[in-house]
Amino acid sequence: MNKDITVQVATLGELMEHLSAYEKETTGRTCVTVLDVYCSTWGACNALRSTFKDIVIQDVDDQTVSLKFLQVNAAEVLAELKSRTTNEPPLTPRSAKRPIDLLRDILPDAWKDKFEGQLGKAKPLFLFYKDCQYISAIEGVNTPYIKRTIKSLIKEKKPASEFITNTALLELWSDQIGPTEPEAPWSKFCKAINVWCLFPPDAPSFNDEEAKVLMQALKVEKGSVPMVTAKGLQDWIGDGRFESVFHATLPQYEGRIAAERLRKEEEAKNPTPDTSQEPAGEPVDTKAASPPPEEKEEEEKVEEKVEEKKEDMSPVTSENVSRRMVKFDEGVKEGVVLGSVKDMGLGGSFALAVWLNPSEGAGYEERTNNDMAVLGAGETP
Repeated sequence: MNKDITVQVATLGELMEHLSAYEKETTGRTCVTVLDVYCSTWGACNALRSTFKDIVIQDVDDQTVSLKFLQVNAAEVLAELKSRTTNEPPLTPRSAKRPIDLLRDILPDAWKDKFEGQLGKAKPLFLFYKDCQYISAIEGVNTPYIKRTIKSLIKEKKPASEFITNTALLELWSDQIGPTEPEAPWSKFCKAINVWCLFPPDAPSFNDEEAKVLMQALKVEKGSVPMVTAKGLQDWIGDGRFESVFHATLPQYEGRIAAERLRKEEEAKNPTPDTSQEPAGEPVDTKAASPPPEEKEEEEKVEEKVEEKKEDMSPVTSENVSRRMVKFDEGVKEGVVLGSVKDMGLGGSFALAVWLNPSEGAGYEERTNNDMAVLGAGETP
C-alpha cells in the first residue's frame, strides 16, 4: 500500500469512486475512508498528515485493511453537483458494480447537507466511512478522538457468533445488527430493543436513568459514540430470553409506554381549544380585564418614573453610575442598578438595571422585585 495516502479530491466522480470502495467479496479487505471536508477560504487541514501516516505504518495490515484519507473542497463538489441536469451521481467504474442499497450512504442526498454546512467554516469536518457505510463525523481537529475512531474502524472484527452463545439471542442480533458485527452504536441498539420487545414505533426514548441502568448492565464504555458489544449482551442475557431480562431490568419502562399512549389518546379525544382568538361576533369584556382606577393611576405614576429614569440612562459608563451585583434566578450578573420604584417612594414592584457588557452594549432591563435582589456595592449573593 502506498503510505502517502492523503488524496486531494476535486470532482464528484473522484469522490464517488473513493467512497464506493468495497472489497469484502474480492480481497476480503475492510475499506475505511476518512474525508477532510473543508472550505476553500481556509483550505484543507494538514496538521494531521503525520498522525495519519503513523496510523497507516503502525496499525494497518495491508492484507486486511484499505485505509484512505481524502481532502475534499466542499464548494467545488457542490458546484459540480448543482450544475448537473440530473440529481443522480456519476457512475464510476467502481460504483457501477455496486447494488444501489450498498451505495445509499454515499449518494449526494446523504452527504450534501454536511458539505453545505462547511461553507464559510474555518474548522474542518471529518467524515468516516467503512465499506460504503457512513459511520460518524467529527468537527474540528480533535486528534485523540480522531485517532481512536480510526483505530476502532480498522481493527479486525470477529463475527457476533464468536461472542454470543445463546442461539435465540444470536438470531436477534444478526437480524437487527448484523451477523458479522461484534458491536453496535447505542442508538442502533436502542432501535433493535423496540423490535425485539415488540414495542410500538412511537415508544418513548429511554430517560437518563434508564439509559444509565442499561449501559451498566451491558458494560458500555463512556464515549462520544457509546458502543454495545455482542459480548456485553451475552454476559447480560446469559441463557435467558432477552425480553424477560429486559423487563426485569427496567420494569417501569412498559408503564411509561402505557402512560404515554393514554396521554396521546386523551389529547386526541379532548383537544385543547384555541383561545388565541375570540369568536367572531362576540364582544370582548374589557371591563373585567381593566384594573381598578386607583391601581391604574398607580401604574401610570410608575411608568412616568420609569421613563424619567430611561432618559437619564444615556450615556451610561462605569464612571457616572455606581456598580452593583444583581442576582437573578438564572445566576449572577454584574451590572449597574439605576434604582427601583421603591427607591422613588412609590413602594412599587419594578427595578431598573443597566448591564455594562461590551459584547452586548449598554442597555437596560426591567425586572420585578420577585425576580431580582439588589445588593450593596462589593457584596456577593
